[in-house]
Amino acid sequence: MAHTEQLEEGEGRSLRTRLADLEALLGIVNDKIRSVENSVTAAMGQVEEFLEMSKTVEEECTAAVERVEQDVMQGLEEDFADLRAKHDDHHESRWEEYHRTLKLETDAVKAVMQRYDRRINAVMAELMAVKRGETC
Repeated sequence: MAHTEQLEEGEGRSLRTRLADLEALLGIVNDKIRSVENSVTAAMGQVEEFLEMSKTVEEECTAAVERVEQDVMQGLEEDFADLRAKHDDHHESRWEEYHRTLKLETDAVKAVMQRYDRRINAVMAELMAVKRGETC
């Protein structure tokens, strides 16, 4: 602003002086433009650095998520394997119990049949004896 005030002051100043003052003002404006350009260039550099850091962080996060997914999937697979094994063991023990119960029931039926066979044989022997007249 001080520079523009100088231009307005003496109207009788020469054209050369006014031109020199304008060139000085252009120099100042040019310096400020360069300063802004440098600031913008520095800011762009920081943005590029930030983008690179963001990409690195994104890659690290992606890798971390993949590791977590793998750990979770491995844990799930192990849990499912344990559940399958427990389920199979449970059914195996149920089949063993069923087989044991069936064997006991079969043995009981055989014992009853043997007892009935002896009684039937005894009754048949008595009937034969009665038929032959051996008993009264």
